Amino acid sequence: TADRLRRGELPLWNPLSGGGEPWLANLQSGVYYPPGLFFLLPSPALAAGLYLLLHFAAAAFGMRAFLRQEGVSESAALAGSAAFTASGFSASLSSYWNHFGAFAWLPALAFFARRGLRTRSDRLAFAGLLALQALSGSPEMSIATAAVAALFVWRSRPEPEGGFAAGLSLRLRRLAAAAALGVVLAAAALVPFAELASVSDRRGPLPAPEREAGSVYRINGRDVRQR
Repeated sequence: TADRLRRGELPLWNPLSGGGEPWLANLQSGVYYPPGLFFLLPSPALAAGLYLLLHFAAAAFGMRAFLRQEGVSESAALAGSAAFTASGFSASLSSYWNHFGAFAWLPALAFFARRGLRTRSDRLAFAGLLALQALSGSPEMSIATAAVAALFVWRSRPEPEGGFAAGLSLRLRRLAAAAALGVVLAAAALVPFAELASVSDRRGPLPAPEREAGSVYRINGRDVRQR
């Protein structure tokens, strides 16, 4: 991706994987994901370090904001944020950069959803972060985020004292509108991905005649098939 961008080209195709594969339409490639621009730096090691550091920081900041909103003390919020960010799950996920990139924005998205998306700035921030998450290239994490956001919007915190108490229907409409805007903002990556998914033969299992039957070896004079 970085090689193509340096040459002023859009990486539509990756000729280096097998006989070649779609690249822009492969959402995991993260062609349009802004933090991927780190890899235009001369040092790949520095780029990788900055990429991971940014996402660990985003996860920590988002979790701290979420916990503070829940009414815990500053020290407790910092401790909770550190526990979340340094957890084994975060560490193991960090080796899968597209999933980790999407995961890092989850706490901030939960923060805005828990507020009920009650202001226009909340809804715009939610849409922007959702688009950023989608561009990172993890449909699985995006689907999980949609479920988390719906749960928190349903069980959102009360409006500020004296404010208008929005009903569930209005809160869900706010969520739908913000999510739709996020999808539109990420359309440059989502549209090619959707087109590829609609025609890909990877949507289902291989036909039975094409499946690898596994190796056969002999134990005690008897053929045993290993799958």
